[in-house]
Amino acid sequence: MFKALINRLFPSFVKKKGDINYHYFETSRAEEANSSKNSIDHIQQHLNRNKNNEIIKVSSVIKRTELSSSHSEQFFVYLFGEINTQTLLDPLSDYVSRTIEGLLIYPQDSPQLIFNSLPVLPRSVTTLMSEINTPDFDVNILIEVIKQEPSIAAEVIKLANSAGFQRSDKPVTDLKSAFMAMGSQGLLEGVLYSFLKNFTPKGNVYYKQFGEKIWQHCLKCGAISKLIVLNSEMKEHANTAYFIGLICNLGEMIIFQIMIDAFSHVSPDVQPNSLAFKLMVEKYAKRLSFEIAKYWKLPDPIIRALGLQLKINAETPRNKVLEHNKLGCFIYEANKMSELYVMWQNKLIDQDELELRTDYFLKMSESKQLYTTFMASHQGR
Repeated sequence: MFKALINRLFPSFVKKKGDINYHYFETSRAEEANSSKNSIDHIQQHLNRNKNNEIIKVSSVIKRTELSSSHSEQFFVYLFGEINTQTLLDPLSDYVSRTIEGLLIYPQDSPQLIFNSLPVLPRSVTTLMSEINTPDFDVNILIEVIKQEPSIAAEVIKLANSAGFQRSDKPVTDLKSAFMAMGSQGLLEGVLYSFLKNFTPKGNVYYKQFGEKIWQHCLKCGAISKLIVLNSEMKEHANTAYFIGLICNLGEMIIFQIMIDAFSHVSPDVQPNSLAFKLMVEKYAKRLSFEIAKYWKLPDPIIRALGLQLKINAETPRNKVLEHNKLGCFIYEANKMSELYVMWQNKLIDQDELELRTDYFLKMSESKQLYTTFMASHQGR
């Protein structure tokens, strides 16, 4: 997805197996400071300007920052493996991180070059988003739109044949049959799943080790968001909640993929420093998700809910935002529930710690009720 963008950022690196061009890498870093005529330097200076058109320093991403809590630290360990926060990034990770950070802060806090590399939002998704909360939404209209999008149709049919939906030994071969197997809700979720799956990197060992965890976290957050809203007075917005839950961590997936693509291009035999991932995701992921939603011109409730993720935390009094952005509060707590679940499941925290953190992060009665139901279903396992 981002190969052309990576080629533009690192044009003089030649991808040769076993040949890591450290000499060029060191030369390029020197040229960044001394010459605006070098191709990489020219791009970097174009990228790394603030709204006053002044050159800015982007090396802040390599500075060690304190993690906001033991919770966030442990969740990053789950996503990216053990992180030695006392160790600086290696020079190559430093260089790649600084270059990519330039993408995320240009222009005027809007990463336009990344937007230009994203897949086009399919008509099936735009149709879905415009009709998702309409009580008399005609699923046949969506089916007709999906038929015109072979890649989405193929993924939906594939999903209908998966263990979670297949209801007979007869395989599903068309969208009408998929609808019969999945129901209207399953079909709606299948469309979103099929589109967002485009953002998962393919064929990379490092992705298989860590990136899959981000994708599964996105899916789980979407599912939990929907369940919370279904048990609230806003149940008619459950499908919207599912979509927001899916994309609220999209920034993490995109940053991960860009860095994977960059290292595959610059140094194919060297794995990225996990601290580089942590710092980049921690600093930019949520804002990137929010900016993408605006770029796609998604409905205002979705943008507002994602915008809240940039400023809400466990200490935020819920009564101050509930009246205007209750959906955003649900998404925040669903995201935390997803994090807590995988950490508990992978034995990063024990039962007592799970209880303490649940009490700290979850303030909404609907979230607490879902957690209680979940724990009751796992008793004795």
